[in-house]
Amino acid sequence: MKHLFWLIMFTFTLYASSNNYDVVIKSRFNDALNTVVQDYGNTISAAGFYRKYNIVSGNSHAVYNDAFSYLQNHISGYGVYMQLVKLNEKAKVIVSKTIKVSNVSTAVSVVKTPSNGYLIGGYAKDGRLIVVKLNNSAHLVFSKEVEDGHYNTMSKLIRLLSGNILIVGSSMSHVSTYGSMYNNGLGLHDILLVCLSKNGTVLWKHKFGTPYDDRGIDAVEANDGSIIVLGETYYKKDKTIVLMRITNYGDKIWYKTYLDREHLIPYSLAKLRGNKFIISFDTVSNEQQQINLTTFNIQGNILKHVEIPTQYPSKLLDIKEDKNGYIIGVGQVTDNGFFNTDGLWMKLSTSLHLMLQRHYGGRYFDSFNNFAILRDGDYAVVGNKTGKNPEVSNMWILQLNPSGLIVKTQ
Repeated sequence: MKHLFWLIMFTFTLYASSNNYDVVIKSRFNDALNTVVQDYGNTISAAGFYRKYNIVSGNSHAVYNDAFSYLQNHISGYGVYMQLVKLNEKAKVIVSKTIKVSNVSTAVSVVKTPSNGYLIGGYAKDGRLIVVKLNNSAHLVFSKEVEDGHYNTMSKLIRLLSGNILIVGSSMSHVSTYGSMYNNGLGLHDILLVCLSKNGTVLWKHKFGTPYDDRGIDAVEANDGSIIVLGETYYKKDKTIVLMRITNYGDKIWYKTYLDREHLIPYSLAKLRGNKFIISFDTVSNEQQQINLTTFNIQGNILKHVEIPTQYPSKLLDIKEDKNGYIIGVGQVTDNGFFNTDGLWMKLSTSLHLMLQRHYGGRYFDSFNNFAILRDGDYAVVGNKTGKNPEVSNMWILQLNPSGLIVKTQ
């Protein structure tokens, strides 16, 4: 724990469309941005993750007794890195930092704190959940490992209004040493929820699920402090969406399933006005991946469901309600030949009627992963964009206006 993370400075190169807030930041690695937020000023902070796979030269004359010793000596350069980028109103990068989180094998979430710091969430290969808190200068405030002897993974990190931290993920079910291991849950998972205090102390930890394979995906806090959770259950070839509401102490209020289809992938959950909620997910209709949106109330009653037919396979990875009550979603659209993807932006009415749809990108693989609603009503969108080399992706940041057009810089 002495060296949980390293802070490294890299020189990035960037290119942007003339006078447009459309910035691609290139480095030596295969990069993507996963989260974005507006700071207390008018700057925008974005963060993402990548893995570094450079091979470290070992002693060519050394003798190794086993393969593990050889690998440990030769691949010590492996690791998960987080990139922090801050841009000003003129789309200029004013801060860029790279942090190696050495105990994490998979990093999944970055959240901004009220003090303009960062929470990093991830997990290790042995099932430890790891949360790291940094201040606004990216210096370590605390690190916390949650370990219970099971193989745990993390899907999302949520900061609650109380300042507490909610981990949403999955936990492999306990396998008894007695009887047939296949009758005791081998390979099955439960939805795992862990709440940490603002100082990193574990407040509570609960698992929810069925005899089948359950996974936690996302969560939001309701107006009364209760928590709405989005999950999924696998049963044979079919998948079911799980909607659940728990108290702020982790006690279950209700647990409901929704739909039951072979091809179904839930992505995102958001809170709407009037203490209502919306989820985005994909189904396959006419042999093509289609976007689905469903709204429900705090009692778990379904209010409306729509399937949005699109010409090409599409998905919304992040959805939110903007200041005017419109539903905004960002994600990815793929051509029919699957040789190209573009970033996707959609605007829908309160009744979930599609109003605008725009695509962004080049000839290879581009995607939008997350967005933030800015104080002036615009949207900051982040993802990844490829250049001439289709095998290398770069960090991508755009600012769009309410019509989905790229904002002109001053």
